[in-house]
Amino acid sequence: MNSNKKIENIEKSMTWMLMGLIGVYVFVNVAGFLGPFWAGLRYGSAEDEIGHSRDLLKIAQNINLWFSLFFTVSSWYLGKVYEGKYVRCVVVSFGICVTASFLCERLIGYDSDSLVLLIYSGFQFFSLIIFIALIRKQLRILRLS
Repeated sequence: MNSNKKIENIEKSMTWMLMGLIGVYVFVNVAGFLGPFWAGLRYGSAEDEIGHSRDLLKIAQNINLWFSLFFTVSSWYLGKVYEGKYVRCVVVSFGICVTASFLCERLIGYDSDSLVLLIYSGFQFFSLIIFIALIRKQLRILRLS
């Protein structure tokens, strides 16, 4: 595979990763921020505002889970850059681990303060850092060649 094709795959990988980050983190925060304003315009009483704002946030939390699939797509494009089959499997498995950690977090629930939820959150962060490091490493290899 020539270097231009590798750069295209890395760009696609970074695009999908950024879409995943925006979808997972930014989407739910924007919905949580705009929810009270939307409920205030739509409903008259304070109790209705709080309830419907909370409902909107729960809907956003259920939707943002599916944005984590973008990390798997991103890892697929990044895996295409590497030569060895074993390395490709490792790279794609990191993307799958990030997606799986988001799915497991949703299965446990956002409201619980359990140690398992804390471990999953740490694993998400660790997996994303490793994934970004893999992208950076591949860009460095391409730059030096």
